[in-house]
Amino acid sequence: MLRLFCSIILLFLFQACTNSGSTSSNSALNYKTTVDSAETYFAKNLIEKANLFWDNNQLDSAFITFSLAKEAAFIQDDSLNIAKANTNLAILSVEFGDIYTGQEYSFEALKYLNPTNLKHYPYLLSNYNNLGITNYDLNQPSKAIEYYQEAIKYIQDSNQLHTTKNNLANAYRQQKSYDKAIKLYAEILAQKPISINQARVLTNLGKTQSLKNAYYNPAPLYLKALAIRKSLQDKWGENSSYSHLSEYYSTKQKDSALIYATKMYDLAKNLNHADNKLNALQKLIQYDSVNSLKHFKAYKALDDSLKTVRNSAKNQYAIIKYETEKHKLENIQLNEENAKKNILIQRRNFSLLLAFILVLAILVIGTLLYRHRKKKIQNEAAQKIKDAQINTSKEIHDVVANGLYKIMSEIEYGKNIQKDKLIIQIDTLYQKSRLISHVVNKDKYTLLNRINELINAFTHPNIKFITVGLNESLNKLLNTSVEEQLLLCLQEALINMKKHSQATQIVLRFHIDNNSHTFHIFYKDNGIGFDAGSQNSSGLINMENRIKKVQGEIKFETTLGNGLVINIYLPL
Repeated sequence: MLRLFCSIILLFLFQACTNSGSTSSNSALNYKTTVDSAETYFAKNLIEKANLFWDNNQLDSAFITFSLAKEAAFIQDDSLNIAKANTNLAILSVEFGDIYTGQEYSFEALKYLNPTNLKHYPYLLSNYNNLGITNYDLNQPSKAIEYYQEAIKYIQDSNQLHTTKNNLANAYRQQKSYDKAIKLYAEILAQKPISINQARVLTNLGKTQSLKNAYYNPAPLYLKALAIRKSLQDKWGENSSYSHLSEYYSTKQKDSALIYATKMYDLAKNLNHADNKLNALQKLIQYDSVNSLKHFKAYKALDDSLKTVRNSAKNQYAIIKYETEKHKLENIQLNEENAKKNILIQRRNFSLLLAFILVLAILVIGTLLYRHRKKKIQNEAAQKIKDAQINTSKEIHDVVANGLYKIMSEIEYGKNIQKDKLIIQIDTLYQKSRLISHVVNKDKYTLLNRINELINAFTHPNIKFITVGLNESLNKLLNTSVEEQLLLCLQEALINMKKHSQATQIVLRFHIDNNSHTFHIFYKDNGIGFDAGSQNSSGLINMENRIKKVQGEIKFETTLGNGLVINIYLPL
């Protein structure tokens, strides 16, 4: 199982290092998935793997792997490897240009290191040295000096001592404490350091002496350092010597300055070091007036390209750092969640029990309420049917039975029975019976259908009906009670027409007035009319009462011999 997880990690890191362009972003995006398995590995193995990436200049993968090692060390409560991982992350952050984050990692590493433990000395030295370098880069020499002096306490060999003293002397130089710097350089040289350190100190001594005394000639020291570096084939050091020599001769011998600048540029190209090439081109622009434009174009192109590359590297580093910090935060949140898990489980179980009881209670109460409501609706429906039956029975008794009894009495006791009058009375009774039937079956008919049936009932070869606005828009316009009163009024008007008016043409117009929110019914016949002042028909009075009952308005317009006009207005 361990080998399987190791294979996944190594495959991931290999891909992260071989894919150009998206290298770091892909690594960062997959960081959380990979780090979830960090506890499977020993932090020591991951640190070794990260160092291999660093040796191969695969800095993004090295950074991620050191982060994995840090996570693994936390899981294993391995303080020394936490410190090792933080130390390397500090140095890498500075490599990426993130000085402040580098300092944070160093401070964090120091928390896990013991100043009395010799095994911790190399990492104490590295972190204090890193803090000295970062403060030197931030032009804070006093702090740099403080950290370099602290670093010297943990030095275990002469090479480390010479290197750190050289850094300390450089900080004094930045502070303009030239005598202190020169004294330290002299101490290092007196101890016969290895050649590479000797060349570095000679160069720094020459530079410091020239800063202290403008008339001092550092060229012999620079040339001596250059000779040592050539003998060691130290190309990077050789390039530095050319730079110092070119700067020194820039104010004294322009041709010598140009020679050394040219050598610096040629060597920088062979080393393929962009910053050294830029530095050399700056010097060539100043010293080679003939080719200054050519050198400027080369400088501009290289500077633009370098900015693009560095911006890309910064973006990739930012992604890696973001994902690293994000995962760290997620781990903290996960630990907090785990600490609360038991309490949450207990609360959840209690909540489930309470919810079950509540749902059961709701179901019981809901069932009881449903049954009660269903029974109530059934009782109301039965009562409505009973009331309808009573009303229908009453209508039949009051209208049909009494009307029949009246006709029977006239036939039985009347002396002069008029056939036409008897036919009208029977027809009237028939129309009223139909209306009762419609009321009983009102749910089966719309207002449109019921008005049409009423008109059809009074249609005769000698009577013509003209209707306007009689369409489906009338359906569901009025509530049931208003519809019933309207139909009774229309029926009364048509009965009166047939009994008294001798009309041959009836006009019915239906109009919805949206402005006044009223429903207007217009009735007109061409019958004989009547004297409105002397008329006291119970039919007309009934019509008025019915319309007033539903908050409507009815108007009669008639004169003897000019027919009848009825206007009915119902509120919507």
